Amino acid sequence: MTSICNYSHPELQLTDGLVPQGSGALFPYNPEMYERVSGLYGPGTIYCWHLIIASFLLAVIFRAVVYAREGRAGFERDQGVSSDLLAVVAYPVFAATDLTIQGMRNVHLGNRALAICCLRYPGASLNDLGYTFGHTPLDMREPIPPDVLDLGQRVVDMMGPIAVCYTFAFVAFAILVTLVVLERNHVKPGPWRPSSMSLRLVVGSYGYVVLALIVFHLSVGDLVVSFVLFLYEALTPLQSAVAICLALVFLAAVLGSAGVFAGGLWARDRKKMGEGLGMAAKSFFWGFLILTPFLFLLYANPMRPVPDVAVRLAERDQLATLLVGVVTLAYTVSEVVRYVWELRQASLRNAGARDVPGAAEGVEQVELLPVFQSAELGATQRQQTW
Repeated sequence: MTSICNYSHPELQLTDGLVPQGSGALFPYNPEMYERVSGLYGPGTIYCWHLIIASFLLAVIFRAVVYAREGRAGFERDQGVSSDLLAVVAYPVFAATDLTIQGMRNVHLGNRALAICCLRYPGASLNDLGYTFGHTPLDMREPIPPDVLDLGQRVVDMMGPIAVCYTFAFVAFAILVTLVVLERNHVKPGPWRPSSMSLRLVVGSYGYVVLALIVFHLSVGDLVVSFVLFLYEALTPLQSAVAICLALVFLAAVLGSAGVFAGGLWARDRKKMGEGLGMAAKSFFWGFLILTPFLFLLYANPMRPVPDVAVRLAERDQLATLLVGVVTLAYTVSEVVRYVWELRQASLRNAGARDVPGAAEGVEQVELLPVFQSAELGATQRQQTW
C-alpha cells in the first residue's frame, strides 16, 4: 500500500477543479484524514508548553547566574517542585501514554512503517529504504479507499504525541547532562541545585517518555525505518534549540550595541556612538554568518515541533491555551527585571552613600523583595534546592 504516500505529495495528485478545504498542509483536499486528531496537540497547546519550558529554564539559569555572581539564591518560588516544573513534565507524560496506547492498537496494520515515514517526514527517499514508491498520479476527485483512509487517520493521530515526546526527551537530556557536567567539575553546592524530589520527578518522567518511545519504535515493524525516524526526530529539536540560542545571542548583541549608541547619543560622545555602530555591524555580520545556515536547515527540514493536525492557532481554545504560556513567561521575565532593578538601585544607593562623607554610618541597608532573599537565610534549612 504505497498510495498513502501519494496523498501527501502534491506533485502526484490530479487536482483540476478542486478547491482546498482549509484542512492541514498534508491533506488540503481530504479533511477526513484529520477526523481522529485532538486539539490537545494543536499549535496553541504546544506553543504554550514551549513557553512554560522557557519560563522554567529562565528561572533556573538566572538563579544560577545570580548565585555565582552575588551569592544570592535567586527565585525562592522555584526552589523545589514548582508549578512550572509540573507543567513541563505532565504534558509529555500524557503524550507518552497516548503514544504507547496508539502504537499497540496499530500493531496489526500493514505498511504502518511506510505510512509513518511518509506523513511524518514527506521528504524521505522511500527507494533508499527498500520500498517501491508509486509515481502514478492520483485523481483527488475520487474517494480515498477505506483501508488507506483508516491507516492515514491512525498515523496522523500519532504525529502529536511523537513530536511532544521527542521535544521533552531532548530538553530533559540536556538538563541531566548539564547537572552531570557540573557534578564532575565539583561545582560548589548551592541553592541553584535541584532538590531530590524535583530531580526524581525529571528523571522519572524522562525515563517514562524514553520507554514509551522505545515501545513505539519497536511497534513500527521495520527497524530501518524506525532508525531513520529516530535520527530525524532527534535532530529536529537540536536544530531548533541551536537556532533559538543563536537568535537570542544575536538579539542581545543588537540591543547592547543599541544601548551603547543611545548612551553616546545622549552624552554627545562621538567615540561611544562609533563603538555602538561598530558593535552593531559586527553583530549583523556574525549573525548572518552563523545564524543563517541554521535557519536554512530549519526551513529545509519539513519536520516541525508542531505537527500538522489541521488545527489553527486562531481558534479560540488554542489562543486561550497560548495565553497561559505567554502570561507565565511574562511573569518570570518581570521577576527577573524586578530583581535586576532592585540590585541596581541598591548599588546606586550604596555608591551614593560612600561618596558623601559621614553618611555611610546612617545608610539603611536596602532590603530586596521577599521573593529574592539571600541564600544565607535558607542555607541551614535547604541543602539541596534549585
